[in-house]
Amino acid sequence: MSEEPIAVVGMACRFPGADGLSGYWELLEHGRSAIGPVPEERLHALPVEEHPGMRVGGFLESVYDFDWSAFRIGPREAKWMDPQHRLLLEVAWEALEDGGIPVDSLDEQCTGVFIGSSWNDYHRLHSGDLEAVQGHLASGVPPAFAANRISHCFDARGPSFTVDASCASALAALHQACQALRTGACERVVVGAASLMLAPDNFVMLARAGLLSRHGRVMALDRDADGFVRGDGVRGREGGGGRGADTQAAATCVGPRPCVLLDSGMRAQSCWADAVDHGAKRQSTGAGTSGGPRSGWP
Repeated sequence: MSEEPIAVVGMACRFPGADGLSGYWELLEHGRSAIGPVPEERLHALPVEEHPGMRVGGFLESVYDFDWSAFRIGPREAKWMDPQHRLLLEVAWEALEDGGIPVDSLDEQCTGVFIGSSWNDYHRLHSGDLEAVQGHLASGVPPAFAANRISHCFDARGPSFTVDASCASALAALHQACQALRTGACERVVVGAASLMLAPDNFVMLARAGLLSRHGRVMALDRDADGFVRGDGVRGREGGGGRGADTQAAATCVGPRPCVLLDSGMRAQSCWADAVDHGAKRQSTGAGTSGGPRSGWP
């Protein structure tokens, strides 16, 4: 197995308060919080309860906007696609452009697509009324199609699958992508993850389980921590000859041999460590609660 560094050659993202990489950097640079009240049009069916953690979060704007024609998708099919899948298509395209890689060139190398995804709110929103269910849901909401659509649209001919490891889904996808590069299964990978809060039931169950912060703030590993705050996100990365990849709604392009995909002059970043600790020496379950991290810490 190769031990060569892995280069991240392109990135793109959608985060609350940041519609791209420059906006995300500005958010961090100025220390601004993107946490706010739940938009009325998003989760209007929330029950009236005292738990304030159900009323705040980090939300993307215009999650239903999508240029379906750019991806050669029909309007009826696009309507029944999970918005998480739509956003992943967009950030994958942007990550490739960020890396100076033509979107129609992925068939020239073995390119794998690895996506992290856990929630399926859009499916539940449209499965309650059986009379209204359309056939396009069959390919519009299964998590596997989050990766498969990217492979299909960009003619990527390597491995293509979606990873569900709960909170670690993005990191698990990143790990699988890095392993594919190191073993030579892929010459380039597109890695991404997406999470959108579209249905109210997840807020309700998490609040009643005592997992959401009453103060609307995350204080991980702090004695005053009282839960976590939910947030939307889509991210992606792309890489090639040097290898690379990435967490929420974003896309990344990565590749195995150093500098192979860097001829465009774009920046590269080395990824030296595995995203998954095989020895299971570290475990952060419950890190955002007053009890702090549970078993497994040294």
